Amino acid sequence: MSRKNLSPSTLKPPSNLPPRSTVAPAPPPSQPGNADGLMGDRERHRILMVCDFFYPNFGGVESHIYCLSQCLLKLGHKNALPTFYGTLPIMRTILVREKITLHSHEQGLPPEKVYVVPNAVDTAMFTPAPEIPRSNDEIVIVVVSRLVYRKGADLLVEVIPEVCRLYPHVRFVVGGDGPKRVRLEEMREKHFLQDRVEMLGAIPHSRVRSVLISGHIFLNSSLTEAFCIAILEAASCGLLTVSTRVGGVPEVLPDDMVVLAEPDPVDLVRAIKKAITILPTIDPQDMHKRVKKLYDWHDVARRTEIVYDRAMKCPNQNLLERLGRYLSCGSWAGKLFCLVMIIDFLLFRLLQLVQPANDIEEVPDMVMALGEGSSAGDDIPGQSSRRWSTTC
Repeated sequence: MSRKNLSPSTLKPPSNLPPRSTVAPAPPPSQPGNADGLMGDRERHRILMVCDFFYPNFGGVESHIYCLSQCLLKLGHKNALPTFYGTLPIMRTILVREKITLHSHEQGLPPEKVYVVPNAVDTAMFTPAPEIPRSNDEIVIVVVSRLVYRKGADLLVEVIPEVCRLYPHVRFVVGGDGPKRVRLEEMREKHFLQDRVEMLGAIPHSRVRSVLISGHIFLNSSLTEAFCIAILEAASCGLLTVSTRVGGVPEVLPDDMVVLAEPDPVDLVRAIKKAITILPTIDPQDMHKRVKKLYDWHDVARRTEIVYDRAMKCPNQNLLERLGRYLSCGSWAGKLFCLVMIIDFLLFRLLQLVQPANDIEEVPDMVMALGEGSSAGDDIPGQSSRRWSTTC
């Protein structure tokens, strides 16, 4: 399926609009709780950000939702961010209290209705060290990942000893924890690499930068990956990236900032060899500036806002229309999607009878004036207040 790379400078209202998103119409400025003039002629949305798991299982998806929500707040929208994925009655209560219209993830969309909005990185947090030593005496390869099968921990068990054998001046720093950590510990003992493979264990997100800037090359061995925010954070810190060619990884960084390999130990070692060869040509400060220009949270928020605006102009589909589209997703998958959709629809109707929406108290809007010195609207001229939800 082809995809559109959404750029604000090229966006014009199309004849075919994307499907309705998980947003609801903004109330008119005359209603209580609205900040008159906050968004001018722009429409304010009520957005529900939903993830199947959140803190303490904090990863790339959760980080994206959290940072995007903050930027959408600065643009004047209202966000509800459940910190857990509860039962259907709990989710319905949140929807009613926040006055949100929720539409499920769409299936079977035509390519012209699919838009690509990238992830982003906090480049103010992930900066290169003032002076990164590029000595030929030692090269440090950094791994920061959950040590699980999906993240390719088993590949590391085979790759690390071979690289250490080929390059006596290379050492590894491995940050992260998980069930595969035992295998890495055993590998280190078996090959007598205790002084060349440092195991840091679980690392708080606030300490990731300090680990990254201790190295020269970042190694990502994932077997599946949608985007991989970790390689963005590493590139923002000025590290050359070596990564498996899976999922959306090949589309994240320019070719001169990443060396790609198949998820195979031999090819991954080859990629590391190439990275070591071109390492002297890498300028960490220049790499940071390029990442900052490519992946900015405020730009991502504005591009997401444009998709929301277009989605709100689309007519809402009834149940039969949605079921017809789900059936086109495959002989078995389509029927399964339809079955889930019908069950959810019936349960939702039952909840409406058991607990009418009128019996659920709506959350009042909170408009907080930003005090002097606050930075919530610094990057968005004309913004003087912030709105958020009290549901959590």
